[in-house]
Amino acid sequence: MFGTWNKSKVGNPLLSQIYESTESLSCYVGSEDGLIYHIDDKLVLRECVNVETMIKSMLMYEAKNILVVVTTTMMLIQYNCSPDGVLSEIMKVKLSGKSSITCVIWTGPGLMATVAGEDVVRLWDLEKDNNFSLGGALEQINCLSYSASKRILAGGLVNGKIAMWQHRPGSYLQEHWTVLPTIDLSDSFIQIQWSAAHPLLAANNISDVIILNEQPISTSIGLQSAVVQVSPYHVQLETLDPPNILSIRTDIHIRGVCNSEDHVVLWNNKKIVVYEINEEKNFARLAGTFDIDSPLTAIFQQTLFTAETNTITARNFQGTMKQTMQLTEAEGVPISIDICGHYLVI
Repeated sequence: MFGTWNKSKVGNPLLSQIYESTESLSCYVGSEDGLIYHIDDKLVLRECVNVETMIKSMLMYEAKNILVVVTTTMMLIQYNCSPDGVLSEIMKVKLSGKSSITCVIWTGPGLMATVAGEDVVRLWDLEKDNNFSLGGALEQINCLSYSASKRILAGGLVNGKIAMWQHRPGSYLQEHWTVLPTIDLSDSFIQIQWSAAHPLLAANNISDVIILNEQPISTSIGLQSAVVQVSPYHVQLETLDPPNILSIRTDIHIRGVCNSEDHVVLWNNKKIVVYEINEEKNFARLAGTFDIDSPLTAIFQQTLFTAETNTITARNFQGTMKQTMQLTEAEGVPISIDICGHYLVI
């Protein structure tokens, strides 16, 4: 909970940060002039300590009953919290960074992440008094959000991208974090937030809020080639003969991909886009596109096979029907189709 209190009304400076205990009705409040107050369950406001500078953030390390305070002057102070709300300083340390702290969050029990005008995330293990940094963002990081269920730390960048790092189970060491592919969006993000109940990530760039939905990466292996999705609108085709990697970008949000020796097919359950690959495997030409409500597609030479409820339809690259095959109720609804040689497998 965050709020501002007017001094003329309550006799105190503007209050900048509030931490509310989950086990009681008491809370700590940080003010712009560095004062930390304790409010008990009877709404009695009592001054605890003065850090002598504006407070940027306050986090509660509940397992150890420790209040962590980060100031705008890059100071990190830990206080032990007594049952009656009294704070006793445990340690004080100067944080590193190019500018003032812009975001402070928990990324695990006792593991705090901060960003301060840099292209790295600095993590502080308060339990072991250790710190390290996560790189790979390549641009300044504005904001952070951590998903405990996915063990993924996301960072919003100034260039409109979202960088991600995933933590492997184990200790909080630098080598236990892996850089994930960057999501390329637009504009600079001031806030990002994982959903606690759904595989969603919201990103705020002031003018818009973009909601990202997690989906499996689409892949396809064809004759002497493979296609891998690297972003919502981007795939890479890797060929063995000749050896080459071709980047293909499209204007649809890719939900599926398949390929043959000379073609790459992309679809999003509403539209299918077909690209023809030249003999040198270094150029993709648009060969056809059409609207269709089909979650499954396969390609054989110059023919596409699409699945629509209980029907498998053979089409050309412009969507014109060549042939249909109706499935019986006993055969069920197709959930996957593939082609091996001259055989169609449903």
